[in-house]
Amino acid sequence: MQVREKVTIEKIMLLDDDSINNFICQSTIKASSLKDAKVFSFDRAPDALEFLNNIKNDNEFPDLLLLDINMPIMTGWEFLENIRELPAIKEKLIKIVMLTSSIYQKDRDKMEEYPEVQAFITKPLTKDDLDAIKASFYK
Repeated sequence: MQVREKVTIEKIMLLDDDSINNFICQSTIKASSLKDAKVFSFDRAPDALEFLNNIKNDNEFPDLLLLDINMPIMTGWEFLENIRELPAIKEKLIKIVMLTSSIYQKDRDKMEEYPEVQAFITKPLTKDDLDAIKASFYK
């Protein structure tokens, strides 16, 4: 697999069981420097997992995944376990940011077990958060 060098964030995937938070995130994205990014929003981890598993072309993967930790059915950590073997995750084509209401140090510490996760942001998502993500991961 050839690793693609991205210069911008074109596709963002939101995974949070709270549809209101997903709406707020989408609004924040549309009001930010990433306003032209296509947003895929999921409120159920199994649906997001199916979406990622059905992608056939590397260019179709989201560039950024904003992932909640505490969700029913499948937590964010369980979701990560399920996508770890995807080539796009192994090749770090998808930048993963935990976006959570958790203030617990144990959740921040657990992030160290997942090298796929590049950052940990406490909700609500802000334009400054998005600018920092863009500056950290993309040219």
